[in-house]
Amino acid sequence: MIYEMRTYTAKPGALRSWLSVYEETRLPILKQHLGRLVAAFIPDTGNINQLVQIWEYENAEDREQRRAALWADPAWTDPKSNTAEALVHQESVLLKPTSFSPLK
Repeated sequence: MIYEMRTYTAKPGALRSWLSVYEETRLPILKQHLGRLVAAFIPDTGNINQLVQIWEYENAEDREQRRAALWADPAWTDPKSNTAEALVHQESVLLKPTSFSPLK
């Protein structure tokens, strides 16, 4: 297994409204194509304008195929459903579990 940690940083004051729209319009499409959402967090301290998500994949090829299917979906690429205007930064990190990780 590999895990992708995606961090979205919203404009100050925009996170709550962005999360509401994202959960309703974007997240269902992501779940349809990407599969298992392991976790979704918002910080209680530090940069409070963030959403951190962790997605699980069998391997890098699985991730690549799933993301290609996502980008081929007209619902995902429809400009009317795009919520990116509320964001200032997005980061994606691929992670491999250690031998002692509860997630393997």
